[in-house]
Amino acid sequence: MLTVIVAVLSLGINFTFWGLLGAMRWLAERRAPVNAGTAPARDAVAILIAARNEQPVIERTLARAAGQLPPSQIYVVSDASTDRTAECVRAIGANVLELTPNRGKAGALAAGIEHFRLCSDYEVIVIVDADTELSENYLESGLKLFEDSAVAAVAGMAHTMWRLGDLPVLGRILITYRERFYLLAQYMLKFGQGWAPIDAVIIAPGCASMYRAAALSQLHVDAPGLVIEDFNMSFATHRQRLGRIAFHPHAAVAYTEDPTNLRDYRRQVSRWALGYWQTVLRSRWRWGKFDLALGLLSAEVVTSCLVFVLVVVALLASLVGALDSRADLVSPHVAVEVGLGLAAPDLLISLVVATARRQPAFVMWALAFPFLRVLDSALNLRSLVRAFTTHSSGRWVSPARQAPTAAVSAATERHSPRRRALVLRSAGVTVSVAVIAVVIAATYASLRGDQVANCAGPAPPTSRSAEIREARAVNAVMSYTSYISQGSARKPEVALTFDDGPGPYTPQVLAVLQHLHAPATFFVIGQQVHYFGKYLSDELAQQVVIGDHTQTHPYLTKTSPAGQRRQIQGQVRTIEACGAEYPHLFRPPYGGFTDVTLGLLKRYGMLMVLWSVDTKDWTRPGVSAIVHNALATARAGSIILMHDAGGPRNETVAALPTIIRDLRARHLRLVTVPQLLLDDPPPRGQPAPRSLAGNG
Repeated sequence: MLTVIVAVLSLGINFTFWGLLGAMRWLAERRAPVNAGTAPARDAVAILIAARNEQPVIERTLARAAGQLPPSQIYVVSDASTDRTAECVRAIGANVLELTPNRGKAGALAAGIEHFRLCSDYEVIVIVDADTELSENYLESGLKLFEDSAVAAVAGMAHTMWRLGDLPVLGRILITYRERFYLLAQYMLKFGQGWAPIDAVIIAPGCASMYRAAALSQLHVDAPGLVIEDFNMSFATHRQRLGRIAFHPHAAVAYTEDPTNLRDYRRQVSRWALGYWQTVLRSRWRWGKFDLALGLLSAEVVTSCLVFVLVVVALLASLVGALDSRADLVSPHVAVEVGLGLAAPDLLISLVVATARRQPAFVMWALAFPFLRVLDSALNLRSLVRAFTTHSSGRWVSPARQAPTAAVSAATERHSPRRRALVLRSAGVTVSVAVIAVVIAATYASLRGDQVANCAGPAPPTSRSAEIREARAVNAVMSYTSYISQGSARKPEVALTFDDGPGPYTPQVLAVLQHLHAPATFFVIGQQVHYFGKYLSDELAQQVVIGDHTQTHPYLTKTSPAGQRRQIQGQVRTIEACGAEYPHLFRPPYGGFTDVTLGLLKRYGMLMVLWSVDTKDWTRPGVSAIVHNALATARAGSIILMHDAGGPRNETVAALPTIIRDLRARHLRLVTVPQLLLDDPPPRGQPAPRSLAGNG
């Protein structure tokens, strides 16, 4: 169950929801294509590029742009460039505006729109990054979406430049991971958001999107204090009701250069995340479909990032606990479950993407992607905190660029005769597929593992006569009452009971009991056996009495009858798998129960065991307080409540020897609950039991 929770929280519901809407859109548009109007003519379109020191890449960008429009319709703003950026623009006959000093991308775009009078001279303006190459049918497919007069902007379909070539391993991993991100975000989120009846596209990417001039003229492109402009422009398009942001994965396709080293990658992710959170926090929210979608996405981004970071913390805590058995941190079984919940869905996504795109690189590097998601999460959370205080100038620093001669296309690489590269890639894919299969199989086993006991081995045989005596004692008491909270005080006996185990402190509790020859009764949680089954085996070897404390420790007062049945019987199946005898004793979590609970217990032949002395060790009040709480009201017939799990129990372990010795000093004999039932059963005519709130 923990694996499922982590998986759901890490993925969230947005992918599912928008993915379903995307499927509905695909079916609807196949059956009833959108009525077409008239698309803007190409001579009514301008391309605007903001650039700063982009000489290594801008020639390719300009060449692609010139394949769409004449150079006279291409406009470049060189933002205080110190290289040959402006000369490259003039060399192809395009228009260039040189700015000094550096204004940042948003400032450069605003200056270019105003200087070149683009909104008055053109009907559509294409905004392109200096490192982005437009596809051959970029304009043809993108302008077609403007046939709908309600469309104010077209969000381009972004892909990373698939030039693995001579990149180092880290560069290939980053490029492949980024392409997977683009595919998931645009197919699983943006396609559904871009459906005309929905109109909730969060962003028209600044690398390659198209704006109707009438809408662009009303947008404040250079909004102060924001590190990037595209989120603000997209949000404002919705909130100013300028029109719809259209998107289709086969329209306005562009290829952008992404970071190939960790430093630039961190900078880019931090910049994007900071820009998003700055815009979210400083926007004026208004009720509507867009703001609802934005709110849900923002909440889910935070939740998902927290899950990824906390999973890493859990794994590290588990490692510390493995190195130091005295550390009460995270169980290795818990760490494995949360790790599977994080990794398995991610690896499965890589398999699906690799199959759909017919590109083995998505599988070859899939094992590294969960680590990058953890990095993304940490950067995102850090940017969220910074967004509350950071006022950005918008000025930029260009990342390291790939030289054109170093780039090798994926197609070229695929047909390369280099045998060594082919062997290495095949080996990488094979290993990754094998690991992914193992992780997914382990996850499946984990999902089915709630009823599977993780025991060290078969339990030693118990005395049949003891089992018969216990059953007879329970049956005798159940003939006139449904519960016991204390004995009749006729004999000087008390019963120590421990709840919520087994857990990391169970061996220490057992060691104290064994050393002092003190019997006890343990009320065990089935789910804990899945994590700490070895300690249940230790309990059985020590011949302590095991009772039922449900499968997952829920509030039974808030659980349905069917749920209560599963909770009680689930624990029974779990401990029986470890060789324990059928439990005739039951303790309700928190001391809470209903008439349904009592009916089920009667049906299953179980006696409900409450308590008369609460040590309150579950509050961690200190060793002396636990000792005082145990002894202050203890008397003959008392049932004393303690805990061996459910949290740090070092105080309980430290207090236990003093409690045992002081009880014996009062001439009170320690017995198990079944022995108390035999020697000193509860009196007849007890009042009806009442729930005990907050204890258990």
